[in-house]
Amino acid sequence: MTTLTLELTDDQRAFVESQHLARGFATVGEYLRELIRQDADLAEAAKAQMQMQDQIERLKTEQPDEYERAMNTVRQAIDKGLASGPPIKMTGEEWKKLWAEADDEFERTKATEHA
Repeated sequence: MTTLTLELTDDQRAFVESQHLARGFATVGEYLRELIRQDADLAEAAKAQMQMQDQIERLKTEQPDEYERAMNTVRQAIDKGLASGPPIKMTGEEWKKLWAEADDEFERTKATEHA
């Protein structure tokens, strides 16, 4: 682990110190590391979302019938998810895994249709 020095205003320092205690972290460093982890997860999820949007646009343009079939599958999955209970937090890694599975399924479907 390395050390990082940063300058904070008095108000920022007071806020960070109050938050680390209020949120149950033993040290300010633990609190800040958790904030960084959360931000990294958000950045990873945003990247995965952009890749997904690119794939969707490509499919929509190149294979409109396949796009419609995929959208119906997504709508059914959303309905199933809404009926399954309370939501859970998804990390960037979980989104990557989910999209990899969707890509695999798409490739299997495409291969079956062209066989």
